[in-house]
Amino acid sequence: MDEKILEELESKYLKKYYHFLKFSEEDILRGLNTKNKIKAYWADKWNVKDKNISEVNIGAERIIYSFINSKLIGEPNSCPVGSDLMFETHDAFIHIDLKTVQSNNINDFRESIFVGNNQISYNGTYIINGIKRDFSHAKLPHFYDVNGVQKPCLTYFISILHDEITFETLCIYIASFPNGYLKNIYHGDVFKAGKNQDKVRFDIKKCRDFKIANGRRVLIIYLNKNMNDARKKKLEFMFDCYNTQNAI
Repeated sequence: MDEKILEELESKYLKKYYHFLKFSEEDILRGLNTKNKIKAYWADKWNVKDKNISEVNIGAERIIYSFINSKLIGEPNSCPVGSDLMFETHDAFIHIDLKTVQSNNINDFRESIFVGNNQISYNGTYIINGIKRDFSHAKLPHFYDVNGVQKPCLTYFISILHDEITFETLCIYIASFPNGYLKNIYHGDVFKAGKNQDKVRFDIKKCRDFKIANGRRVLIIYLNKNMNDARKKKLEFMFDCYNTQNAI
């Protein structure tokens, strides 16, 4: 497949999901806040577990995935190797995963995001502190061949930042992770180091834009403009994305 065609396909579905989620922004925020109505019943129990972020992630998944499933772009696929949501369309296999981050871990949100090996098809070499590191643990293929039709794996991440005390939603963005077939275009720009050598993070700052196709790989769905100045400074990249994404 031509690399530009592949990027244009990634861009097409990114825009589809962005516009749908942006259209549903008010309802999504309302849904994410429903947990606060019964906070008195669960907050203490959650705190006992040292604020296990995975439990907040599960709650947010119910909301976001219910909206995406209602849109139903494609047919759900039961493959055990893939993202939480996996759909087949006439021209692609789409993987979507949701991440939640607390504001006390804001550095895990503002310029990169953790990705699972089951969610990406990109293997490559990147540089950490001047040292070359190889990553070869991506488990998705570049393409699936279905009845003679070549369909690429497209991976998208929806990331939500919330206040660790009030649980107020601070920012939501959707990002397109490059297909591994584009390695000769993106090289090592895709990766930042993960916690272990077999784990990586997606460097959304270096991959803000498509390199061949037009447009952004990172689109801000919601940004709370009333956050304090310290957070605004830490989220400078997000504010820049938000303020310029509609101007290009």
